[in-house]
Amino acid sequence: MRQRIGQLKMPGTGLIYTNKAAVIYLLLLLGWLPAQAANLENQTLRYSVQYRTQNAGELEIIISGEGDRIKTTVTSHLSAIAKIFIDDLTEETWFSIHGDGVRVERGHTLSHDMQTVKRGYFIDRQNNRIQYDDGESVAVESIAIFESAAFPLVLINSDIGAIEGQIIREISPKRVQRYIYLAPEQQTLPLHGKNHHTWKVTRHKSGDPSRTVTVWLDRKNRNTPLQIISTRKGKDTVMRLIDNP
Repeated sequence: MRQRIGQLKMPGTGLIYTNKAAVIYLLLLLGWLPAQAANLENQTLRYSVQYRTQNAGELEIIISGEGDRIKTTVTSHLSAIAKIFIDDLTEETWFSIHGDGVRVERGHTLSHDMQTVKRGYFIDRQNNRIQYDDGESVAVESIAIFESAAFPLVLINSDIGAIEGQIIREISPKRVQRYIYLAPEQQTLPLHGKNHHTWKVTRHKSGDPSRTVTVWLDRKNRNTPLQIISTRKGKDTVMRLIDNP
């Protein structure tokens, strides 16, 4: 079942951290924090990974934070064959919560033993640049919106009904690329023997409509992507949430 949507507000409820519940609740009432961001909790997610129709292993994602800071740690546990095609790394990304949503601040890739930083970056919004720790510097527009290539935390906290046509910069320690969001759709997604009513949200690379990232978010609880498919050169990498008992 698919249906295009127009303008739609999806207010959330709940608090991030109980020890700061009163402060966060007050900020929500005053409209200073995005409601969806306040739903985020410390959690660990696991996804099965399929690459070129083959089982490629798993992905572990840890979401943690305190106050107005959020961190995601994405670690791949890939099969020997998958490592030939996909980098087997850990990527950490730091976000901050602002009145206009969740923003990417910095990130880096690590070796699996968490000892060696491969490459890192931070977003210098004062000078409108992305600064890499190897000296590379990339100019960006002052109004640029960034999304982590490792995990769509900014999308989770966006107004789904107003995302069509929005241009973002998908950022990783390797590169930054322009993507454009298509109109979200309502779709029923079968997963683990259940039918989930979801928002299907797709973005495609600017100048290359065949390069896409599609995310399925549960309409009742958008905090956890149920499925993510990244398509490049006609090949799909499919991540499906593992049903934890």
